[in-house]
Amino acid sequence: MNLRVKEIIRRGIHMLPAYRREVKRLGDTPVPGRVEEQVKKYISDVPYYRSRYGAMAGEDFELSTLPLLTKADIVGHEREFISDKVNKRLCRHAETGGSSGMSLSLTYSLSALARKDALPDSLIRRYCGGSGKIVVGMLRGVKPRAGEIAQKINSRLVLLSSYALLPENVDAYVNALVEHKVNCLHVYPSSVAILARLIKYKHGDIQLPHLKCIFASSEVFDHEDKELVSQVFKGVPVIDYY
Repeated sequence: MNLRVKEIIRRGIHMLPAYRREVKRLGDTPVPGRVEEQVKKYISDVPYYRSRYGAMAGEDFELSTLPLLTKADIVGHEREFISDKVNKRLCRHAETGGSSGMSLSLTYSLSALARKDALPDSLIRRYCGGSGKIVVGMLRGVKPRAGEIAQKINSRLVLLSSYALLPENVDAYVNALVEHKVNCLHVYPSSVAILARLIKYKHGDIQLPHLKCIFASSEVFDHEDKELVSQVFKGVPVIDYY
């Protein structure tokens, strides 16, 4: 699907009352308790989580005690991941493969999509401050127009190429972040680690006037790479969401 179309759909989801309610609720919840609260909700509402983790969700609940859930655990049980509170007839299906090569059939409802966006968005807003416009620079496997380092999609989204991370392009990336006044870098850890190494080699570290946070998702962020990124992007907090 075209990225501009995806952004239009995403903005439409953000107009839903479910999204707005969830962002407000999460914004009012202290950060340390957010994930635990969300997981408890899933254990209560989702048959698979309830059967597997229900006995562990008492008063002494600790997220670190939950066993890891793998794709192998999910395959064949996909329908059990639909919340009791969702009308299954109104759900849409999507396939995902990923690097494991194991395809999964996922089910989404509009309210689930709204909640899925609400948690990361509430974290980003907490670091970027306020409820105004936040400009996101996306450095996660995307390609801008042919030959360009950066492409402005709309007033809130700038694509940064993950395929031009070379020493001669370092200043082009830094200039794009400054020119487009990017508040949040949404990244693959591997991509931002490469960018950080290139910046460190040429400049040591940098201070960007508008950048408030780096939001890393979809990959495990190695401790060494996270430390490097924190050192190079001086004073910018890293949210390791994955």
